[in-house]
Amino acid sequence: MKAFKFHGGSKLEVRFRPDTHPVFHKPRPVPIAVQEDLDAAIQAGIKKGIWEPVQFNPYGTPVVPIKKTSHGQTSIRVCGDYSVTVNQQLETHRHPMPLPEELMRRLGRGHSFTKIDLADAYNQICLGPESQKKLALSTHRGVLLQKRLPFGITSAPGYFQQIMDQLTQDLPGVAVYLDDILVSGNTAEEHLQNLRRLLQRLQDNGLRCRREKCSFAQPYVEYLGHYLSKDGVAKGPKADAIIKMPAPTSVASLRSFLGQVQFYSKFLPDLSTTLEPLYQLTKKDIQWQWSASEDAAFQKVKTLLSTDTVLAHFNPALEVGISCDASDVGIGCVLFHRYSDGSERPIANASKTLTQTQIRYSQIHNEALAIIFGLHKFHQFLYGRKFILITDHKPLIALFGPTKPIPALAANRLARWALTLSQYDYKIEYRKTADHGNADALSRLPMGADSFFDREENGADSTTICTIKLINSQMTTADPKALEKSTSTDAILTTVMKFLQHGWPKNIPDQIKPFFALRDSLTHVNGCLFYGHRVVVPTSLQSQILQILHLGHFGMQRMKQLARTAVYWPRIDTDIEDIARHCKACNEHQKLPPKQPSHPWITPDKPWSRVHIDHAINFRGHNWLVMVDAFSKYPCVHFMSSISTKATTRKLDEDFAHFGYPHAIVTDNAACFSSAEFQTWCEQRGIQHLHGAPYHPETNGAAERLVQTFKQSLKKSDLPPADALQEFLMHYRRTPLASGSSPSELLNGRQIRTKLDVIVPAQRLTPATVRREPAPARRLTKDSPCFALSYKAGRRDTWRPAVVTAYFGHQLFEVRVLPDGPTWRRHVDQLRPRHARHQHGHIVNSDKS
Repeated sequence: MKAFKFHGGSKLEVRFRPDTHPVFHKPRPVPIAVQEDLDAAIQAGIKKGIWEPVQFNPYGTPVVPIKKTSHGQTSIRVCGDYSVTVNQQLETHRHPMPLPEELMRRLGRGHSFTKIDLADAYNQICLGPESQKKLALSTHRGVLLQKRLPFGITSAPGYFQQIMDQLTQDLPGVAVYLDDILVSGNTAEEHLQNLRRLLQRLQDNGLRCRREKCSFAQPYVEYLGHYLSKDGVAKGPKADAIIKMPAPTSVASLRSFLGQVQFYSKFLPDLSTTLEPLYQLTKKDIQWQWSASEDAAFQKVKTLLSTDTVLAHFNPALEVGISCDASDVGIGCVLFHRYSDGSERPIANASKTLTQTQIRYSQIHNEALAIIFGLHKFHQFLYGRKFILITDHKPLIALFGPTKPIPALAANRLARWALTLSQYDYKIEYRKTADHGNADALSRLPMGADSFFDREENGADSTTICTIKLINSQMTTADPKALEKSTSTDAILTTVMKFLQHGWPKNIPDQIKPFFALRDSLTHVNGCLFYGHRVVVPTSLQSQILQILHLGHFGMQRMKQLARTAVYWPRIDTDIEDIARHCKACNEHQKLPPKQPSHPWITPDKPWSRVHIDHAINFRGHNWLVMVDAFSKYPCVHFMSSISTKATTRKLDEDFAHFGYPHAIVTDNAACFSSAEFQTWCEQRGIQHLHGAPYHPETNGAAERLVQTFKQSLKKSDLPPADALQEFLMHYRRTPLASGSSPSELLNGRQIRTKLDVIVPAQRLTPATVRREPAPARRLTKDSPCFALSYKAGRRDTWRPAVVTAYFGHQLFEVRVLPDGPTWRRHVDQLRPRHARHQHGHIVNSDKS
């Protein structure tokens, strides 16, 4: 999928605070009913380049799958709950959001208007490498790098608005507020020209539009809560809500209306006079009668409330907020400004009646629905800036606080709404019901249904319906509505659902208390009770559900993990543990308990104090006896024609003749070691025999490790087994241990000489170590005459005259027998001097003695 990049191909790097630190949350359990759709959505996002799987990443934001219905089609939106990870670490984006008045002024007196909607707006912005890592998602399929700007981080609106402003700032007749683009022109030709320039600019930068949400060349459009036409700017439908409110039909509804009017009293002239007929109806002992005078006062007040003097103009420089409330029949919200003196003035109002499904919501769900409805109606004024959220329902402060994580076990509906709120920057305030008259009146006197909002909300609850159908299909009964019917006959669950809809009493029965503690996460859908995304199973069906959970005879933890994706009842974990502990098949085939921490042998204080012995059976066509000293790790290995006790002790006696008897021998439980003959042999030599439990070779770990090392060495050698064994022993005994000394040094007090030492040049002895002996006086030199002793048949014969031809050191010489005799090598003891004769002033060698 092609995506927007900055000039030069650079990508957006979301800015974080300097003290940013990695935060990783493990993935949350995924309801069975949405697992397949979630996998498909993730795979589709990977193919489009929105995510990229990665094996390791220090950041990870848990995924919240949300069902979304658009144009009759339901799909999964994969969103990250950034409220628990990086939202608090983001730097506040300072790019200003455009003023609605400025945007509408820019397009004033337009001939016609075209409204363009970008498809998957944020997902068209490429992120840089660092941002991809820090905004990565933690899913049940692993970690996914977030390659596109995600939905849910608080700074995303600022970045996106900045990008769109830079993209369109030089285009005439174009106004942009996030992904809503409005195009106009003073004439039809100019309008068309401006539209072409915009579409070409979007195409050049790889941005796509959603055709079904675009409208072209309209005489007027609704934009940012106003009607915009060539004649100017008119009030939008939000300002008409209060005008369409029906007349009160009881004292209670009239009191609510008066509370609404009193909130706006400072903006209404002569309010006391106008409201006098209405106040009379609220007095005691006055019979209810709605006549012409009361109706005239009611209509006059509505007219005053609808004038420009009542509804304040939206000013982005002032604090803005919404006040929301719910009643048994409707929900309402008011958009207002808060001034520096603490006073508040309304900007717009909105309300709607509850559908039959919404009427069955619990109190906390309807109060939350009012907030979502307010965000839906006033999104253009709230998104991308900080605002105040006022409610009279305290539990919502804990659930929807801007720094609170989305509850892992919240109902799917609450989780979805909490995720919707996470994209906004707000602070939440609690206001007593008595001081909450403005929104309360709108909720009790709603203007009517909102079909578009209701379609979105009803479609989003399809996950819970799928869960009910899935569980019903697993029951042994053929009734597809077994879960709903059993729930309706369960006294405890029906009582809980009654309390959810009509409020919890002060005195809670003992059997209801477990549900009271979870009341903020309970919801009533299609005749079933839900705890978060898990359906609460009635008592009559719990045994069947336990059998379903135990299919495949999984252990306790797997059963609990499976249960946490779909079902719940109080003490379900205890019931799972009970069925797992009492399952005969599970007990018979249970795996070994976890291994205890190893308890190593104490290293002896001196060598050859404790030795470990073992046999290597049928390796390379032979049996082997392996022995190692626990102190020095000095090894001894022998061929064994037999592994009987007698043959084994004979080899041990050979080694002990070299090194002496050890104090202790450690073996396994082989027959040759456990025999009475071996025990007697040990006792006669004063050796303590130690052995571990059968089939537990770790007890004799030193010998086992030597066996493995010995086998690996011989497998790698090309020599015959006997030669390979000697080579292994030579080098093993010569190699230094972790202490720096070799086994030979630790056992024998000296280093053995190997081939390695042969090739290393011998060091010259220092003067202090040389034995000083007097060198014998050299009596003979080269060419010196001498007599050399001859030998015959190995016996000394005679002295023969000779001359020295070479010498080797002080005592070894090479001589040539005169006159032409052979060359002999003689020791100095086999030579004697020969004196030459002087003739005519020259020395002449004589051939005879």
